[in-house]
This record gives sequence, C-alpha cells and structure tokens, in this order.
Amino acid sequence: MKEVKFIAFYDVSNSEEKRNVSLAATSKLDYLLKTIDGLGYEISVISASNTIGKKSIKKKKMSIFSNSSLLFFNSIGTSNKFFRKLSNLYYKLQLYIYLLRNIKEEDVVIVYHSLLYMNFIKLLKKIKKFHFILEAEEIYGDVKNNKRIAKKELRFFKSADRYLFPTELMNKRIDNNLKPYIICHGVYSLEQILTEKFNDGRLHCVYAGTFDHNKGGAQMAVKTALFLNSNYHLHILGFGGSEDTNNLISLIKDTQLKTKCCISFEGKKTGSEYIKFLQQCHVGLSTQTSIGDYNDSSFPSKVLSYLSNGLAVVSIKIPVVVTSAIADCVEMYDSNDPKSVATAIINAGINKVGLGRDRIIQLDKEIKPHLNDLLIFERNE
Repeated sequence: MKEVKFIAFYDVSNSEEKRNVSLAATSKLDYLLKTIDGLGYEISVISASNTIGKKSIKKKKMSIFSNSSLLFFNSIGTSNKFFRKLSNLYYKLQLYIYLLRNIKEEDVVIVYHSLLYMNFIKLLKKIKKFHFILEAEEIYGDVKNNKRIAKKELRFFKSADRYLFPTELMNKRIDNNLKPYIICHGVYSLEQILTEKFNDGRLHCVYAGTFDHNKGGAQMAVKTALFLNSNYHLHILGFGGSEDTNNLISLIKDTQLKTKCCISFEGKKTGSEYIKFLQQCHVGLSTQTSIGDYNDSSFPSKVLSYLSNGLAVVSIKIPVVVTSAIADCVEMYDSNDPKSVATAIINAGINKVGLGRDRIIQLDKEIKPHLNDLLIFERNE
C-alpha cells in the first residue's frame, strides 16, 4: 500500500483530551485525511499538538479512518505558566527527534504550515531530501500585519516540492516556479440534514466565526441589523477573547434599541449543536473587512460550511471569493458598509438559498484525482 506521512497540529474531533488545535484547521485536515485514506493510501499522521490541560498523557498511537494512524508524544500536564512552556518545549523536542530518526529520502510528507515548526521542517528537508508537499491555508504574517514574518514564510514555502493551496491567488503570491500544485478551498463534503429551518415567518441570518475586532466580521454583521426590518432575525455565534466578546455584546444591546430586526447572541457552539443551528438558518454571513493582505491568500472557510449546510451565503467581494469555484453561489457586496450587506442579505434570501450543495458534491469529485496525482512522485524527483 502507498504510504504518506502528514505533519500537523491535529487531534480527532471527538477527543476528550485538551490539545492545542484549531477547530477550522481540524475540519480541513479531517477532510483531506479522509479523502487521501479513501484513495488507498496508508497515512501516518504525526501530531504536533501538545496537551493544554493539567493531565499528563503518555505517548500513544491510534487508528483513524480505514488505513491511517495518529501519533502523539508524551505530554506533561500543568496549569503553571512556566511549566507549560517547558512542556511545549519537551513535546517539540520529541517531535523533532522522531522526524530526524524516521523520515526517509523516499518518503512523501505533507506538512500543514505552522510558524512553530517551519524552520525545523526547512532544515529537515535539506538533511533528508524527502518529497515535501506543503499544505498552507494562509500567510500568518499577513494576518498579523507583520511583513518580516511574511517574508520568512514565503522563503520557507519555496523549499517545498509541491503545494496544496486554498486559492489561486496564494499560488501567484508565492511564485512557485511552476512547481505542481492543486487548489482546495476547504471542506468539500455535505453535512447530513439534521433539522428543519426556522419557520416563524422571518428570514434567519447567521454570522458564525471569530469576534476579533481586527477582522471585523461579527461587528459588521451586527451593524447590518440597522438596515433590516422585523422580517429578519440575526444570530451571532462564535468565539473570541473576553474583551472582544464583551464589546460585541454591548454593540448588540445598543443596536437592538435602534432596529426592529431581532438580534440574538448565541455564544459558542460546536459539533452537532453547531451544525443543527446553521441548518435552521437561511442566510450565512461572511462579513470580514476587505482591508488586510490575508484577503489575497486565505479562503474564508465559513463560506463552504454555510453552503454544505444548505444556506445562502453573503460575502464581502474579495478576490479569493470572486475567483473561486463557488463564486456564482455567493451573493457579494462591494463596500465595507452595513447598508450594502443588508441589500445583499435581501437578495440572497430571494435567489440563493440551497444552491451550494450540488456544487460541493461536484468539487469533491473533482479534487480526488488531482490529489492522487499530487501524491505520486517519480523515482528521480
């Protein structure tokens, strides 16, 4: 059986352990791993995710999907800040020693981009000369507005042999000298319909995502309610730091006094609870600000999540969405103005509900042969 190694901050979605993982990244990784596994590959997933709880956990290997395994290293449980840093260092050391000992020249290795092991992977590539496929969702320096970090990332990207990107624009940004690559916007799988939509005579709109004021998506969604009437109900759910969350709740309370549109703060929802809630709504909002270099590379994962759950999608008109394979399924608005968002919501409620599920099925069929080709290296490569 063909073998692939996959290095990432990863844990299974139903894990009872507290590990350092991103929920958005885990969803994309689940999809890629399951798809590659289904193509007949034996995948060895090597997790860089240390525990963040008080409980120490021994090194372990577990089976996932049909042909794949997941490896964790020893974790030191602690709630002390100093020992937490020591624990992270210990976990990283185990990871590096394992890779140095076990990665071979003929291995095909997919690496999910992370600043935390970027420099080591670059060095490991020089030493081991393995077949290196980089899976990169975004340029973190762009998100942090740090050009020094972004330059380091772009230099690291050039050490890869092949690429798995979320957008064509990211490939152009890297200028990869015509190395092989494929585009996968995100998770191309339909969610099973678990519930019916709200049926109270209102059009229910949902913003699901970060409350980060720098990205501004949740804040823009709330302000949109000023231009919607009592026929609409806006739901805000997601996650954020305490300051951003408290400020957002205050904004919701102030805005509700000025509009007949109902606004509900739903907090954080995960798993089946999250899926059911999305499916009850009619329109999903991807209302992040258009200002920021990250808009030229990363693809807003919530767009595919909305489509796969049967929602219409309203999105800011940014290049990564305009040039994507799902552009015609999305109602876009041009300016960072809540009135424009409200107009797009009204149009989406009329024209776009339920359009995206067939497109998701199509993209899933198309990605499989491309992904298989990306994993095949000739002996002299």
